[in-house]
This record gives sequence, structure tokens and C-alpha cells, in this order.
Amino acid sequence: ARGCFLPGWQEIKGVQQRLQEALGMHESKYLILPVHSNIPMMDQKAIFQQPPLGVRKIVLATNIAETSITVNDIVHVVDSGLHKEERYDLKTKVSCLETVWVSRANVIQRRGRAGRCQSGFAYHLFPRSRLEKMVPFQVPEILRTPLENLVLQAKIHMPEKTAVEFLSKAVDSPNIKAVDEGVILLQEDWGAGPAGVSDHLGTAPGPHLY
Repeated sequence: ARGCFLPGWQEIKGVQQRLQEALGMHESKYLILPVHSNIPMMDQKAIFQQPPLGVRKIVLATNIAETSITVNDIVHVVDSGLHKEERYDLKTKVSCLETVWVSRANVIQRRGRAGRCQSGFAYHLFPRSRLEKMVPFQVPEILRTPLENLVLQAKIHMPEKTAVEFLSKAVDSPNIKAVDEGVILLQEDWGAGPAGVSDHLGTAPGPHLY
């Protein structure tokens, strides 16, 4: 089987279409299987099954297949070196999903998907110079998430503590000023006051946001 890491759903569908066009009359000899978080696991069972005799399996996946899913018969891995990552701009207070280079740790994870049960090969679609520029590890999600979401989650899990107290205990804690701005955004957007987040959200997570 072959596995290919792509950044998102559009890229998966695009590669799938190009493969089908390139294979033409030989398409029946290949089983092309997309793997994405939007596809129910029940519909992804085929990626774990042996294909019929004479048929090669090609798995097109996002980074969900780095750690969450293991396909034992993958022998060849093709790594685009890209993935989708949520980024939050503290200045504009806008979050968006961007296509960015993975970290070196991600590259190692992807390479390790090949040859789980036999010798395997990994093909990286980027030069060594790009690999050397990649960050060692991906920026933790807690530092890339909109701060108002973090504040709200903090109050839900630990209503007796302030958001700053709770988040400061995280291994990769966000900037205190950024947390304060998240509190202010919640107050503006949801009418939260000194008594906590308003019942516009259904529940009041705690006595004090700060």
C-alpha cells in the first residue's frame, strides 16, 4: 500500500481526481482511499483492510494519519510537508486555517508510518534546505487558539479559579495580557460582567472571569 500526506480535503480530492485521470483504464487495479476528519470512521474501514489480489491501495490522508490512525500495510509514504493549522492574530483578533509547513517532528512521524510490518520507504516532496528551516516542534494548540475560547474553557473546567490562574498552570501557558484581552472580548461579545459569563451561553461558568 501507498500513503500520501496532504494538507487538507481540497488537496485530497484534487490528487484523487488526478490519479483517476492518469490511471484511466487501469483504475480498477488501484483502490484510492481518502482519510479526513470529516469522513466518518465507519466509512474509512477500507483503509485497514487488505485490498483484493492484484489491487494496490493508495491512502490519501491529512495529518490525522500521523498518530491517530495506523495502517499496517503501508510500505511507501509520500510527504507533501504541509498541513492545515489554526492561526490566531492577536492584533486583528481573527483566527483562520492556514496551509503551513509541518515541523521536523511531524516529518519524523510521517516517515514512521512507512514499513510498520516490513521494510518501507518515505519520499519527501521538499528539499533538505526546507527541512532545516522547519521548526523542531509544532506550536502548541493552546498558543494558536482564539483567547476567548481558552478563557471560556478555563471557566467551564475550573469555575472557582480565574482564567489567568488556570491557564498559567499550563505547560505552554499563553501570555497573561492575551488572556486579559480574551476576557474583554467575552464581556463585549456575550455580555459577561463581574458575575461571570451571561446565560446567553446557557450556563454561568464561574463567579469571576478575572
